[in-house]
Amino acid sequence: MFSRYRKAAADRKAESPAQSPQTPAPATAAAPAPAEPQRAPVLPGGMLKSSPRPAVQPAQIAAADKERKRKDRLGELKSELHKRLLEQLNLGALEHASEADLRAEIASISTEVLSEMSVVLSKEDRSQLFQELYDEVMGLGPIEPLLKDDSVNDILINGPHQVFVERAGKLQLSDITFKDEKHLLRIIDKIVSAVGRRVDESNPYVDARLLDG
Repeated sequence: MFSRYRKAAADRKAESPAQSPQTPAPATAAAPAPAEPQRAPVLPGGMLKSSPRPAVQPAQIAAADKERKRKDRLGELKSELHKRLLEQLNLGALEHASEADLRAEIASISTEVLSEMSVVLSKEDRSQLFQELYDEVMGLGPIEPLLKDDSVNDILINGPHQVFVERAGKLQLSDITFKDEKHLLRIIDKIVSAVGRRVDESNPYVDARLLDG
């Protein structure tokens, strides 16, 4: 499929790369007292019998494991598709591409690659994957949804697997993660290069501001 946003085939080929004890109070022979609130059963020796904690249901464990595997699979697919997009997209022409055209091109290339890999995804997973790929190409990857969330006042990234957000003055650990340190560094480089700065081992600190302030 020919597109002005893709590189020529020849160009792509050249570039491929426990409880505490308690003693019960002694009983008295006084007249019956008003009924007291029911207490926990007492075992021999004065030990209180603790109430059993609610067990985690096997269905909950299975659901959590299934969701983790789904996210891992989508993460692997996104890495492979992102690599293929960089190989095929003519990045120079993207500056003049509309958002609709670019989204269509990303969906087209990704669909071709998924077909080559014989990967079948649900409509929901496919839509999520295409959105994340667009954010990788044109935005700041995983943190792009946070930048669009008006309830988020600040974002603190403490490594690829710890992204905190501040909402209403409270810092919370989000479910946003980067694939690895290399992925995080690539996004950092996109931030600083947009304002003509760079960050690396020789220059590990940089003061930069996003385009929207």
